[in-house]
Amino acid sequence: MRRLFLFLSFILFVYSCTYGPYITTLGDEFSDTHEIAILNNYVDILNQTDVLEQVLVGTGNKHLKMNCTYKPDNDSGKITLVVQYWGSDWIFIRGGESLILIIDGEKINLTGTGSNNFRDIGKDGSNVREFSFYQISKDLLKKITYANEVKLKVIGDKGNILSKFNENNFNIYKEFYTTYVEIKE
Repeated sequence: MRRLFLFLSFILFVYSCTYGPYITTLGDEFSDTHEIAILNNYVDILNQTDVLEQVLVGTGNKHLKMNCTYKPDNDSGKITLVVQYWGSDWIFIRGGESLILIIDGEKINLTGTGSNNFRDIGKDGSNVREFSFYQISKDLLKKITYANEVKLKVIGDKGNILSKFNENNFNIYKEFYTTYVEIKE
């Protein structure tokens, strides 16, 4: 499991170096399976510290991505939301119910892996990174895709992150769903 995490972390890191969200296929020529992924999908942080304070004091350095993977080779069409947090301090994303979505006013609690086995420190030592994985249904992905508003709360032992989808997030989810997932239904 640890090797898989390191491999996925490396792939996500390499692909996240480009600007803006995008869709790619992950896999290799030696494997019979592949997955299609939304990467670099930054969501807007709602509880970010004041911008002036960030510049003057260096606080509030928080970023959140809500990426998504789809494995069409799997009979069940496994879909996973991949929440990636990084910032100057750990939040220690909880295992279990640690992601709450509010989709057009409807509250949905999601159960995930937590970041216990999925944490690392940046090369310069000033930033930390955490991942948590949430399996979802095609119906929930469709609901996210066609929503007017999606808000998120990531729950950690040392703090929570509140965020919401912006136009770029909705656009990439629509492209992902209509191009890769919907056609498999």
